[in-house]
Amino acid sequence: MPDSPEWERHWNTICLGIVTIATAAVGVALFTADVAEVVTSWATYSLAIIAIIAYLDVIYLGGKAIFSTSIGLERQGTSKQGTARNLYRWFVLELLALIGLLIYETLARLLQLLAPASL
Repeated sequence: MPDSPEWERHWNTICLGIVTIATAAVGVALFTADVAEVVTSWATYSLAIIAIIAYLDVIYLGGKAIFSTSIGLERQGTSKQGTARNLYRWFVLELLALIGLLIYETLARLLQLLAPASL
């Protein structure tokens, strides 16, 4: 089963799905957040950098898993399943960083709304 074409297609489909969702998550974060206003502190700057690095690694690992053969990956000391597992880990890191940015922006706007108006 691990060497069958169905096995390879199975992991290719999973990897392509993760890359698609990761790209959509970045798009949603960019459309919902005003990035110039959100990245104002070292914490938010760090979250943005982590999200960018994680997304680039998702793209790299997704391409590696999809466009490589099982035999080629075995020569590199990994497998399609192992590459998909690493891809998923980077995807989760990207989502956590983006969620952190969106939570920060939401709380900052909420505090602005709740602040007393100056006369």
